[in-house]
Amino acid sequence: MVQLHQHQLHEKMQRTREEEKTEAVQKRKRNDTSFINDNIDILTEILKRLDGPSLGVSSCVCRLWCNLTHNNDSLWEHLCFRHLSTPPPPSVRAMVAALGGYKRLYMVCVRPVLSRLGESEESKEASLDSA
Repeated sequence: MVQLHQHQLHEKMQRTREEEKTEAVQKRKRNDTSFINDNIDILTEILKRLDGPSLGVSSCVCRLWCNLTHNNDSLWEHLCFRHLSTPPPPSVRAMVAALGGYKRLYMVCVRPVLSRLGESEESKEASLDSA
């Protein structure tokens, strides 16, 4: 009876050690993997390269991305001025702030213009195809 109890105790201890080893290996694997959310600067640079609709949708990925897209006006500033050959003068910032920020500027002014430009490009292509 005592031997049986000792044997069961030994097996239980062995299983516990194996579980600890497995957990340690899994923890090391997690530590070796870096996630995009671990470096906000790199994530911000990636988000700066998205178009407007994609930047808006990216806010649905997780809370961090939602906070970045809503609170980081530089993402929207970059989006508003990416097609300009020269950066706007510093006095523009005060005017944009009065409008409600770069996200609002994009939604109210830039996005409608870009969609109209896209429509005119499509109509040009259609007229070229029919000719």
